[in-house]
Amino acid sequence: MTKVSTQLAAAMADVELKKPAGIYLANYSGRAVRQTPPMREDLTSNLKHPVYFEAMMGVAHDYQPDSIVNFSPGRPFRKALGQKFGDLHQISLDQMSVSDAAFLLNKWERGSY
Repeated sequence: MTKVSTQLAAAMADVELKKPAGIYLANYSGRAVRQTPPMREDLTSNLKHPVYFEAMMGVAHDYQPDSIVNFSPGRPFRKALGQKFGDLHQISLDQMSVSDAAFLLNKWERGSY
């Protein structure tokens, strides 16, 4: 997977990432990050690292999320996330466009759901 990860990093080199408005839970460390360099590192090289799901859920629990955005494939953890956090909004990016996801997040933030 190292070769694929290197190819992905090269393909993403020109992709503009913006600082997240919320937290991004990094797969490779299970930590919350708020800057683009560690987010880019995770997105491009997490293929060659194990996912620290329990550590990520522990960190996420401390932040008490009301919405979670799952990157593709994402859906395998949908039930686990629901059990861990109860009533929360989940978006799976493999089921909708980014603009649709942004619309829903803005709608939920306003409380109009």
